[in-house]
Amino acid sequence: MKVKLATQVLSHTVPAAMLMYVSIGTLPPSATGTSELLSKFDKVFDCLNSSSFKAGKILNRPITSTSSHLQFMNEMNPFIASIKVINPQSKKDVTNTLKCLQRLQITLEGTLEL
Repeated sequence: MKVKLATQVLSHTVPAAMLMYVSIGTLPPSATGTSELLSKFDKVFDCLNSSSFKAGKILNRPITSTSSHLQFMNEMNPFIASIKVINPQSKKDVTNTLKCLQRLQITLEGTLEL
């Protein structure tokens, strides 16, 4: 599995491009919600993939006792828990079949505990 490719789709450039296309009318205004969701996931990945104290994005810097990481991760956990995924064909809630959302919550909780 190519995780790098998946994270590129969720990178900050995709929501920025979507908002640009919404502003010029190429995408409908409802795409703004998708852009916001992608932006939040990009920030979660930044928190969990810190690399340098000099990283351009604040949440991509290492977690410290004074950084905004802890507050952001505490806000994201209930948000992720509130996500509902509906199968477009059957119109049924299939959220529980997506283990990735549950695992992301566990990862955030574990990181906060550390």
